[in-house]
Amino acid sequence: MLEDVKEVFGDRQICLARELTKLHEEFLRGTISEILPLVSQLKGEMVVVVQGCPQQTDRSFEETVRMASELAASGIKPKQAAAKASEESGFSKNEVYQEMMRQKKEQEEQ
Repeated sequence: MLEDVKEVFGDRQICLARELTKLHEEFLRGTISEILPLVSQLKGEMVVVVQGCPQQTDRSFEETVRMASELAASGIKPKQAAAKASEESGFSKNEVYQEMMRQKKEQEEQ
């Protein structure tokens, strides 16, 4: 099933839950590629939660970073600006924030 999901949806994040509501319940989290090697050893009923489809946008990563920087310049805290810009673009808010900080440091050094 995981191989089929990976083929159709791509290598998304998943959570595989075993022994729910029991004493030894277990949660495996990671990409499908990371979890696949582990499942051959597992037995019993399992629940799989698959990451939803990322939003598709025409905005590039650079444009997203620029948008976040503009939001920060208008007075929004940098982390909040990165989160807002990334939620509308589908890019990771952490990556957007890190790039914002890298660019800011570069500008300060010049």
